[in-house]
Amino acid sequence: MQEGSSRVKSLGGLSRLRFVEEVTYTPPIAEGVVFDTFSFPLTFMGERSIIMRRAVYEGFIKGGWERFGSAFAAMLYLMGFEAGRKAFVDYYSIFRDPNTQLKAVSAVFQMLGYGVLEFVRVDDNAHRAVVRVYDSFECELFKGAGDIRSGFIRGFIAGFLAGHWNVKRVSAREVKCIARGDPYCEFHIEVEEGSR
Repeated sequence: MQEGSSRVKSLGGLSRLRFVEEVTYTPPIAEGVVFDTFSFPLTFMGERSIIMRRAVYEGFIKGGWERFGSAFAAMLYLMGFEAGRKAFVDYYSIFRDPNTQLKAVSAVFQMLGYGVLEFVRVDDNAHRAVVRVYDSFECELFKGAGDIRSGFIRGFIAGFLAGHWNVKRVSAREVKCIARGDPYCEFHIEVEEGSR
């Protein structure tokens, strides 16, 4: 509240404040603990969205690695690739300028908590890119593992760039990873032979 304004002492008083259109109330589930039960489902860009706490995605990602080993990384890559390709279609429908598409996906990538996405070099003519991700939510689960661990994020970037370049297949190699002690994860992406 602004300085000089009086405090509202009741829920009914809130509805009389200027600019307040509607007031809803959720009773606490315990002393001092209230959850928002009115904002369901969460949406982002007009679509239903979910939020996963670290404990949830750690169970999903690390649990998969423990059960299936590097084969799980291949599965995560394929899931990420399709997610990245679909994300490109969404961004293409909003932004026709290729540079704006890259800026938009970087901003949303960070806003959603995936990490900080930097397109270091993108050559749209040769269909090659160098991309860095700082503080990847996926790879930070494996800090100290001593080897590269990106599956989903690597696939997401590859799928987005495949859409950006309008090609079917790309190769995406992770050459640096925070899981093995590098300061960031770095990916080299290029079109596979015969995919143009």
